[in-house]
Amino acid sequence: MAKRTEGPKKRPGPRSKLEDEPSSAAHRRRMLKFQEDAGGKLPENVREAVYEPAKETAAALGKEAAAAFGKDAESGADENLGLEVAEKSGKAAETAGQSYYSRKLRNRQRTRKWKEKDKAGKLKEYEKAEKLKDSDKAGKRKDSDKAEKLKGGAVKSGSDAGNDKRKAAGRGAASWDVADMTGLEEAGLTTGEDAAEAASNPLSRWQQRQALKREYARRRAGKTAEQTAATASSAGADVFWKSRSAAKESAGIAERIGNFAREHSALLLSILGLALLIVLLSGLLSSCSLIMPGGGNAVLGSSFTATDEDVTGTEEDYIALEEALREELDGIEAAHPGYDEYRYTLDEIGHNPYVLASYLTVVFEDYTREEVQETLQALFESQYTLTLREEVEIRTRTVINLDTGEEEEEEYEYYILNVTLTNLGLEAVIAELGLTDDEMARYDLLLETCGNRVYLFADDIYAASSEDYLDYDIPAEALTDTAFANLIREAEKYLGYPYVWGGSSPRTGFDCSGYVCWVLNHCGNGWDVGRTTAQGLLAYCDVVSEDEAQPGDLVFFAGTYGTNGVSHVGIYVGNGMMIHAGNPVSYESIETESSYWQSHFYCFGRLE
Repeated sequence: MAKRTEGPKKRPGPRSKLEDEPSSAAHRRRMLKFQEDAGGKLPENVREAVYEPAKETAAALGKEAAAAFGKDAESGADENLGLEVAEKSGKAAETAGQSYYSRKLRNRQRTRKWKEKDKAGKLKEYEKAEKLKDSDKAGKRKDSDKAEKLKGGAVKSGSDAGNDKRKAAGRGAASWDVADMTGLEEAGLTTGEDAAEAASNPLSRWQQRQALKREYARRRAGKTAEQTAATASSAGADVFWKSRSAAKESAGIAERIGNFAREHSALLLSILGLALLIVLLSGLLSSCSLIMPGGGNAVLGSSFTATDEDVTGTEEDYIALEEALREELDGIEAAHPGYDEYRYTLDEIGHNPYVLASYLTVVFEDYTREEVQETLQALFESQYTLTLREEVEIRTRTVINLDTGEEEEEEYEYYILNVTLTNLGLEAVIAELGLTDDEMARYDLLLETCGNRVYLFADDIYAASSEDYLDYDIPAEALTDTAFANLIREAEKYLGYPYVWGGSSPRTGFDCSGYVCWVLNHCGNGWDVGRTTAQGLLAYCDVVSEDEAQPGDLVFFAGTYGTNGVSHVGIYVGNGMMIHAGNPVSYESIETESSYWQSHFYCFGRLE
């Protein structure tokens, strides 16, 4: 078994007077160190063996010293002097005993450390032995690889290679045995005799190796577990103390905040109120910021973007096209003479200027008058269709035979020119132009808001649309006339219908003449006026004075839009009231001095 060695023990050297002095700093440090090493307790034998005898001896010497100086040895002063000397001597002896035990304790600790170091050295040597085994295994594998690579050749070469492998294995096994026995012996697990027996007994060698492996594994596992536990303990302690420190700090802060709040409650309430006000204002501003961009976009989306001059100028250009169409209609008979009859079926000529401006805004945005001329022409040609159709009827008439002087019947050809003007309405045309859903929504919005420029065409009674209409209770005596009652019954069916240029049916909406023509043709009184204009309806009537006018007559107006002659027509119901296709179909007074209709009144007419 390997010898154990300890470090040399040093004898304590002589101490200086400064070190022996009880009040010196060195003495205090040693006392603290000694008490720390001894667990804070002074061994009892120090006081009994050193302190008490030294005190008695010092007291006797003190008395002798006092007598030598001629003082009374029996007096209290002499005795006190001896006691003081004895006290100092006793403390010096006590200090010496403490120093002796302190050195003895340190020597014991140093011896323990050497023993631990010696064990660590043995374990290290064992680990070297384990590495040696690994190295031997690697050598055996290397020799085996070399033998495998020797292919072909003589049998002797193969046999030699096999012998080399066996020799390498033998060397490896011997190395294992030496390493195992050395490690076991150094670890105190076996003796020299055991090693000798193990070297000669294969089974014993194998058992020794297994025991050594288990011990090695146990030590490594213990060391790893100890390190892990130490790490976990250190980490847990660190977290604990940090958490405790943070908690204390938080508690301190909370306490200071509480004290400050109690001392400055009024100030804190003011600050809190101001903070709430700021939050409220910021919320309002945020809401406004959301509303305002949306509002700005809404205003922009519902507004005409072209200049007023371009919008009104473009409207004038479209009206010019319509005026040219009226002039063409007026000159039909001169342009196409020789017909026995000219039959006119004409829709009103006109349009809503806000419809035109809304469409152009959607398509061109901030358009100019010059860039939309082709579009105006295309819209116009889609809206209006003028058709001239010649018709020949074979009729019979009575003539006088010049030869006989008698009357006789003869057939002849009767030539008719049918003139038809169809106004599809600009709204209907635009609806068929293939606008996307978004574009159509924008168009409807612009039309509803009049592009936020109602002032542009404020004088156009057909432009601004409204869902409200005026109703009126006709006097009961007027309804005793069956023809009039039939007329009013049909007319009131369409109260609230919108005004649509060229409209002549409930499906399309109505313009003024289209509404009157529909009512006359469908009221059941036997009238058939076809589809004609206000001027055409006047041709069916006999003009009557205002005093002669009665419910059921037609009332005509001029100058309501840019056309010559009669431009508007309604149905008179008595008491200065009419029902007509305004925007929408509604009852309205014609007698108010400030009334628009009073200023444009033309005449009354009674159907033949």
